[in-house]
Amino acid sequence: IRARQVVPSPTPTITIDFRRGLKRQLATVNAPLINLRAGPGTDTPIVGAARQGQTFAVISRQAGWVQVAQAAGAAWLFGELLTLTTEGDATPPTPAPVDPLQMSSAWADLQLARAIATQAFAPPDPELLSACHSRLEALRNDLWQAQLARDAAKVKANEPGSSTPWESIHALEAGLFERERQIAEQEEACRQLARQPYARDDFDRQIAAARLQQAEIDYLQKIATPTPRPTATATPTPTPRPTLPPPDYSETYVVSLVAGDVYAVKIVQVNGNEATVEIQVAIGYGQPDAAAPPSLAGDAPLTVIDHGAISAAFTRSGVDIEALLIARIEDAQTSIDVAAFEFDLDRVADALLAAHRRGVTVRWVTDDEYGLDHDSEPGHGQFGRLAAAGIPVHSDAGTALMHNKFWIFDNQTVWTGSTNITLNGTQRNNNNVLIFESAAVAEIYTREFEEMWAGQFGAGSPSHVGAQTVELDGIPVEILFGPEDRVADRLTQLILDAQDNIKFMAFSFTHDGMGEALQQKAQELGAVQGIFEARSSATEHSELTRLHCQSSAQVRTDGNPAIMHHKVIIIDDAITVAGSFNFSRNADENNDENLVIIQSEEIAQAYLEEFERRWQEASAPGVECR
Repeated sequence: IRARQVVPSPTPTITIDFRRGLKRQLATVNAPLINLRAGPGTDTPIVGAARQGQTFAVISRQAGWVQVAQAAGAAWLFGELLTLTTEGDATPPTPAPVDPLQMSSAWADLQLARAIATQAFAPPDPELLSACHSRLEALRNDLWQAQLARDAAKVKANEPGSSTPWESIHALEAGLFERERQIAEQEEACRQLARQPYARDDFDRQIAAARLQQAEIDYLQKIATPTPRPTATATPTPTPRPTLPPPDYSETYVVSLVAGDVYAVKIVQVNGNEATVEIQVAIGYGQPDAAAPPSLAGDAPLTVIDHGAISAAFTRSGVDIEALLIARIEDAQTSIDVAAFEFDLDRVADALLAAHRRGVTVRWVTDDEYGLDHDSEPGHGQFGRLAAAGIPVHSDAGTALMHNKFWIFDNQTVWTGSTNITLNGTQRNNNNVLIFESAAVAEIYTREFEEMWAGQFGAGSPSHVGAQTVELDGIPVEILFGPEDRVADRLTQLILDAQDNIKFMAFSFTHDGMGEALQQKAQELGAVQGIFEARSSATEHSELTRLHCQSSAQVRTDGNPAIMHHKVIIIDDAITVAGSFNFSRNADENNDENLVIIQSEEIAQAYLEEFERRWQEASAPGVECR
């Protein structure tokens, strides 16, 4: 949900994004610049020190609303959300937590009210949106197949004595342009559909439109020039036209949020006379005390979700991972360090080049074979674009694989997981992404990046395993790098320590020690489930046969026609293991890898939901037990 303040120049404009995320714990700090109310009937601030580019998580608890107040000489918008239904009978709008006339000032922005109401309570038809994205994926797959056909034709045409006419290749290339046009049109269609309110028929749409129109009329009637706060029994007298007064502070309410959900609040734009302008803002939730507006005092103890936020996302689950990454690149202010195995995404390269042009320092470490060597192949070439612009790219020439997939933004944010920066990785394969808003985590990853940047790859990289466990807002996070940190030994011990259940998703699982540990726990717990990638498990070295034929573990092979690329273990519904580390001896002894172990039921729940999605589309393994 996006709420935007509209105020006269030269007062700065602030744009705040409300994005749903994961439930999280809180930590306490002291900071003066942005406050959030903590809960029903209190004025305790819970977030402080928000500045441009930072992200905070807001947990809506009992009441479903968000309050925004600014200590400045201009009024904020007042936006009231309506609960749109598909019933024929009209229902009253959701009341604001405090009547606007009981605030210092309020201004009804009808466009904002309509936009928020539409986005929050008239979301797009999930079936139509799913069908749209399915069509988009089919077009992308068709483009991929057409590119393969074009490339094969080129190879054949270059063979001695070939009779393949180049005109046919030109026709294939023209077909590629047409497919790219269709994809662009389909992407726009999906974006437009995502903005359309869900309604089963025209009658529903008419109801929604009528209620929004009535809301506009109601706003104009009830919002007036502020008067002194009335008593509980007083009835304010509306005036026909609102004004914009200069109060000491003013407020915005975004109501009808879902209790228990988390909304990340990010200051994404500050426009003023100075680029470094600081705005005092308060954002609150819970039932407010109208007589006690949010405190903006700098000496109050504030609880901040800063440098500790953890979020997860998954491909093929309605999330555009590429767009998510591009947004992070566009938000970068000073530096972007990348250690990524593969790269073929044009738009990501475009975003990096734009960041480089605006002064952001960009560095990239990649694998020599799967990164740089592939850059000359059709559909690649992105590293060449970066190098031509002056962005340095280093590789691990002469070692095993540089298999990491992590990004470090501004020494504050880390992006990691299993997702290769490719069309397959972001669109076709099953992958996961973890994002840590944490300077402590960024410092750990930066140390590993600097080692690789200096040419220390594989076993030549020193271990700092004792200094790689941090606690983020009460959540223990352990970070391991391979091969120096003996990752498989740590995972084997985690498996053996499981008390209730184990679930895993594995692209490649050939490590005997981990397989034996799972076999033992399956016997002890009777609650081990696993999904193997179908093609990678069709080898004599895979642990699929052991777990399927020689243990009580329930195992399946994945149903993705592309690749199930996860490297995930979930233990006791509370511990999540994820990263680039395949469960193989090569990953453990040779490759440069990274892996995180997170002790959080909330994070584990996100991965359990992904496991359940993949379990439902998986099937019994085609392995003959002897």
